[in-house]
Amino acid sequence: MQERTAANLKRLGAAIRARRAELDGATQAELSRAAGISETTWNIAERGMAVSARSRQRIARALGWTPGSVDVVLDGGDPTLAEPDSVAPSSTDVAQMQEQVARLERVVSSMRADIAVLVDRLDGKPRP
Repeated sequence: MQERTAANLKRLGAAIRARRAELDGATQAELSRAAGISETTWNIAERGMAVSARSRQRIARALGWTPGSVDVVLDGGDPTLAEPDSVAPSSTDVAQMQEQVARLERVVSSMRADIAVLVDRLDGKPRP
């Protein structure tokens, strides 16, 4: 593994920006949400500054790169695109999933309330 120089960090930032442009001009906000990192962290990486190993792996996934591609770029190589099945969902997909989760949470909450009412009714009657 080569030393991670400022030049390689700048190279990584350029690679991240280039890949983001390839993704229909996705914004930093969209991709950082898809990656599960802050927009600030994404911006730091794009500016060619160091971010944590965990953030690097999340960035790779959001960009559709294979795990470890960010480290490969930092070592002077080129990133590899992941197979389509392993690419992170788009920000639209993520938003839809979040809406579904919120709906399911409301359903579960309502079911819990219904169960509590039934338990209260049963407590007033002998159980078989």
